[in-house]
Amino acid sequence: MIKKMKLGKKYDDIRLGDKVRFCYIEDGNPYKINCIAYKPGQWPKEFEQLFKPDYRKMFNKLILDPLKKFREATKFETFDPSKQVLFNICDL
Repeated sequence: MIKKMKLGKKYDDIRLGDKVRFCYIEDGNPYKINCIAYKPGQWPKEFEQLFKPDYRKMFNKLILDPLKKFREATKFETFDPSKQVLFNICDL
């Protein structure tokens, strides 16, 4: 995308071995991509007009999936994190 948008002088290319971050992108963008890798601290401002982060997908991938694996390994009950539940911590 950097080369396609001719931003190579402003942002470094990603090379083999570079640390990168991933951002999942909402459907409906003009390039029909669903994920963008970028160097930490180098999210191009030009992307803000074209791509909207898919926060729900990122939350599921980064938080809920590892939490599900932990829950299964510890044999905790299934729960819905979108619902708030009140209980006494001493009942655990």
